[in-house]
Amino acid sequence: MLLPGVRDFNIIGLLDRDPANIGRMISNIPVIPMHEAEAKAGAIVICADPSNYQTIFRRISSTKLPVYYANGEKAHLIKQNNSFEQNPYWEKSLPDLFEAIDGHDVIVFDIFDTLIVRKVYLPQDVFRLVSDKCILLLKNTGRTTKKSSFDFYTERVQATAQQVDSYFSLDDVYDVLQRNTGICFNERRQIEQLELDTELQAVVPRLSMADALRYAKGKGKDVWLISDMYLTKRQIIPMLLRAGIRDIPEDHILISCECKADKKSGKLWADFLQVQTGGMRNSLYHDSRKEKRKVLHIGDDPIGDDQEPRAAGIDTYPILNVRALLDNSALCGVSEKASGLQNSVVLGLICTHLLNNPMGMHESKGRPVIESCEEFGYIVLGPLFFKFLIWLRKRAKTNGNKRLLFCARDGWFLTKDMEYLEKLVGDESHAEIRYLPASRRLIFISNIHNESDLEEFARIPFIGSFKEYLYSRFNLQADIRSRMWNDKPIDPAGDANLMEMLKPYHDEIWGEVGKETLYYDSYLKENGFLDDNATDAIVDLGFNGTNQFKYEKYIGRSLKGYYFLFNFSRNNRYAATCDAEACFNEGAVNGRDSQVGRKSMVLESFLTAPYGMIRYIDADGRFVTEKDKKNQRNFQLKMQINEGVKRFIKDYSELLKPEKYNSEDHFSESLFSTLLDGRCVIAPEVLEAFYFDNDIVGPREIRVEV
Repeated sequence: MLLPGVRDFNIIGLLDRDPANIGRMISNIPVIPMHEAEAKAGAIVICADPSNYQTIFRRISSTKLPVYYANGEKAHLIKQNNSFEQNPYWEKSLPDLFEAIDGHDVIVFDIFDTLIVRKVYLPQDVFRLVSDKCILLLKNTGRTTKKSSFDFYTERVQATAQQVDSYFSLDDVYDVLQRNTGICFNERRQIEQLELDTELQAVVPRLSMADALRYAKGKGKDVWLISDMYLTKRQIIPMLLRAGIRDIPEDHILISCECKADKKSGKLWADFLQVQTGGMRNSLYHDSRKEKRKVLHIGDDPIGDDQEPRAAGIDTYPILNVRALLDNSALCGVSEKASGLQNSVVLGLICTHLLNNPMGMHESKGRPVIESCEEFGYIVLGPLFFKFLIWLRKRAKTNGNKRLLFCARDGWFLTKDMEYLEKLVGDESHAEIRYLPASRRLIFISNIHNESDLEEFARIPFIGSFKEYLYSRFNLQADIRSRMWNDKPIDPAGDANLMEMLKPYHDEIWGEVGKETLYYDSYLKENGFLDDNATDAIVDLGFNGTNQFKYEKYIGRSLKGYYFLFNFSRNNRYAATCDAEACFNEGAVNGRDSQVGRKSMVLESFLTAPYGMIRYIDADGRFVTEKDKKNQRNFQLKMQINEGVKRFIKDYSELLKPEKYNSEDHFSESLFSTLLDGRCVIAPEVLEAFYFDNDIVGPREIRVEV
């Protein structure tokens, strides 16, 4: 597509990572090997999606030639700080932990951040989750508190700060909170239960640690749980059960608020040893044989779970909680941008999946590992898609759009995700969601009214032979009339003789245009798309608004356009005429220059349908599509990815009301860009879901590099 427009450059050859393409001619320029380029050329220019600049340059960085990016910048490798790889913690592994368990008789586990973790990044943000529910609860009681306003989070934190006893319980906290706010006893009990319910809802297991506990029990070890916590055993046990941790006797669970001793001071460890030995400190014995038993404690706190138990003569196996894992990994710094409750939930959900296993970065030396398609959807695409859908429904309501038309094929997954979100929200007043067949071929064909329109469509770039072009572009089979050039490469954008080459097929081309336009018109009418509905809006990935412009021209009225990314620059011929808004431009004139835009190839290759590009609609209203490519043959992988997206939407919506999401915040964009910046290890089978194809310019497909 680029070559016909840069005739003033002296391009002597093209480089391609696939050696099978060497010798091919594209726009009359050969694909050549690197040694030939170094012998003949003066420089290499990397013309690609900017998100792939570094990937491509790493591949050719040993060349003798100077290398430039298409934006004029001299190519250089960005030096990443990989000091995190040297952290000795990455030597820890689950087999190593199991071996340590084998060598001990008594195994003690910390509870919070070791066996279970919350879905919020900061534990105290559970109190913020309770706040909205608390306001609603008090409103329903019809009572007013002693204070003019009741900010549960502030009052909850203050009530904790006013505790005199170091080993306070949740009841102690609520005694103070009730006194400070003037709520009645019944309201106090309801709010306290609300907090416990929210804690329970926010809990997930650290699966590998739960496995370690089950391993210890299976080996006949004496397993204990010890925690510094204001919640009692009665309150914690449902959380353990929710995490799949059961069969621990209550007398083997020690909690600081009940024992009136804590781990950080060392007192709880001293008391634990006294319980074990019947009064003897620093040694453990079997009751019957009085043989010394070895104790191992597993926990995340440097003092309470490592320093103090070791001082008491107990062996330890320190692990990192998800926050410490994040700060010590290749993703260090991500948390600095996650301010506010909604970002605490987003990052908390991501960390409970990506960093659930404390030893999960053993082999990758500090790079988080995304092992499955569903996890990729949840971690990488989930927050971004969720933000787009929330932004979209808010913009549609603000602008009074009663119907959202999701363009094929980009809209195939988006329609399903939008329907899923609306079902969770339960708002019946949302805009109608429709899937609109609007491929570039389909929309261009329907707008051909004269020879000028025909030439515009004919000259869209294409890579392939003339006979491939004639079939792809006009649904016609080449024959003897064009035998001189049937098998020759064609350059429709730059070949002055193009219309002469098409002349033998002129009447058939117009016949095909008329037939396809008639069938498309019938389809749109029968499905209500041509109703005079001024509140319709187009939804598309991006970037120039071609589908919106051509569809508006076809139906004869203006529409609103909502995009992931949009090119508002002057060189976009449609920018001045399309009423467009973009979710992820972040102030950039061209959405390609934003954080999401630089990684947009991942979105382009994912947002497709289980069928190839729609060529046209037949007389029976059925889609006639291009042959399946790898995106379609691997479509089950995409389905798994989208299940991860939907699971993220569900998990977030269970904790926070989606309609309260602030779509002006840009944390999801930053997270998306960082996760795809080479800092994570993504399983090869996941990457098989990402191929880029654009049939209107040729049959070639390319696997997207991440």
